[in-house]
Amino acid sequence: MEVSQKVGLNNPSKNRNDRYLPGDQWRVVLRGDKVDYIHAVFVNGYKQQRAFIIAQSPMESTARDFWKMVHDRKCGVIVMLCDLVEDGEEMCYQYWSKTGVAQFGEYTVDLLEEKAVKGFLLRKIAVYNIKTADAHQVVQLHMVNWSPDGSCSNLTTITSVIREMTDIQMKTGNQPIVVHCSDTVGRSGMFCAIVTTIERCKTEGVVDVFQVVKALRVQKPGAVLTVAQYRLLFEAVLVYLESFDTYSNFVRK
Repeated sequence: MEVSQKVGLNNPSKNRNDRYLPGDQWRVVLRGDKVDYIHAVFVNGYKQQRAFIIAQSPMESTARDFWKMVHDRKCGVIVMLCDLVEDGEEMCYQYWSKTGVAQFGEYTVDLLEEKAVKGFLLRKIAVYNIKTADAHQVVQLHMVNWSPDGSCSNLTTITSVIREMTDIQMKTGNQPIVVHCSDTVGRSGMFCAIVTTIERCKTEGVVDVFQVVKALRVQKPGAVLTVAQYRLLFEAVLVYLESFDTYSNFVRK
């Protein structure tokens, strides 16, 4: 299916590269900005339209745009699936404060808490808009053992992130969850597909990875790139579901 990416192509300085640019129909718009483009796209979940925002990991020049998107959309959770540097190349600019308060354009960012939890890092971050005096708090879940090629040494880490994310969403509301990695399609696409497949299975009792990925690729072409990633997606869903007695009983029947 042909997807128009005209806006992304017209803003090359805001893209790490021109692969997997957001489609014009689904792209996230920066409200009130003269240049309203950010390399980010809305993706539907099972129960909720625009449940996720799959975003490019911020560059130094786009960190302010990233925080504007998070702040304007009142996102309560950011899921980071890459390291800052991978194979000697920057994959993500550090868009949160190292110590004290960092400033990105009109936004100040304060790291309130950082702790290690079951194979990932949890950071509580306060965001403040200097112009409007509007404050917002977000939790970043940073998974550190998911390789760029999509392989993961411990699938329970993915499921732990999903559980934590779900708990936070229940407390903060149903605003979009921001997900980012090195290329926007490998790990980020897989993560959204895993969550959506789990939600569908809980409701319908069917694990249908094919249909979930097919629907995801409408909004995010290129998501889930290889057979190995497809297999890992399916295995991660089963690891999550088999941890529940009700699903185990369902499987045995």
